[in-house]
Amino acid sequence: MKKALLVVSFGTSVKETVSKTIIPTEEKLKSNHEDRDFFRCYTSPRIIAKLRKRGESIDNFEEALIKIADGGYEDVLVQTTFLLEAIEYEKIVKTLDEYRDKFKKVFLGRALLGGEKNIMSVANAIDSDIKDVLKSKPTVFMGHGTDHREDKAYEEVESNLRGLSNSVYVGSVEGERTIDDILKELKNDGVTRVNLVPFMLVCGLHVKEDMIGEDEDSWKNTLNRNGIETDEVLIGLGELGSIQDIIVKNSKGLV
Repeated sequence: MKKALLVVSFGTSVKETVSKTIIPTEEKLKSNHEDRDFFRCYTSPRIIAKLRKRGESIDNFEEALIKIADGGYEDVLVQTTFLLEAIEYEKIVKTLDEYRDKFKKVFLGRALLGGEKNIMSVANAIDSDIKDVLKSKPTVFMGHGTDHREDKAYEEVESNLRGLSNSVYVGSVEGERTIDDILKELKNDGVTRVNLVPFMLVCGLHVKEDMIGEDEDSWKNTLNRNGIETDEVLIGLGELGSIQDIIVKNSKGLV
């Protein structure tokens, strides 16, 4: 029986972060599933279109599934690099159901923050891999966020990190807990200088624009304007070995 490994990422058009985050994660997944042939895809239509305009070929999820089915693969393992089991993840589930009858065996691994055990593991991984950053001063993490119920995972990660004796604030661009909420807490806590760190797999355009961009509403400028100095730490979660290991465990159904 031919076996396939399909790694699904939202994607980014920023080349330098792909080589630091998505590709190392894919490589670790490949080395842990050597009995499977490797395939990759992105889910963002905007990013796919931008890459194709640059002459870079990348399949979307449905195209990748068709390619795998046409290749005679009967056993397919799908693992995302998504943080949340929210809107994008649910699209994967729906599309996978539509193509399930083309395969004899299908497995979809959980997202990085899928379930309490994963959330705790992510907090421990961050505390372990960037402990020097977290211990140096209070740290503000910026996530993407969603209006999906899974947005609560950001607050759960924050709670777990604080339980590890870290002064950490986690918010998002499009979720319920925003920079305004964090700003109020920082002022109440008397914080005047913070590390500003992405809570995203990659350091893509959201980081360059929403976190450290020149616009007055960027997180950096919002904090600076309110008397809080920032030290930007531009590390995508996908760069952390312990985070990659969690994704591998999810691909094996171990979480």
